[in-house]
Amino acid sequence: MEKGLTENKSFTEIGRIIGKNPSTISKEVRLHAHTKERPDSGYTHPPCIHRK
Repeated sequence: MEKGLTENKSFTEIGRIIGKNPSTISKEVRLHAHTKERPDSGYTHPPCIHRK
């Protein structure tokens, strides 16, 4: 599944490849998603309004 996400495949395409429902893929992605911090320290705005 991770490879499909990095290749920008849709949940439908990923589901077809691994034999799962696209809604299952979506739920798993939401449950296990992590945000990456921006690399430059000069950026003052958080990447998401719900960060904290």
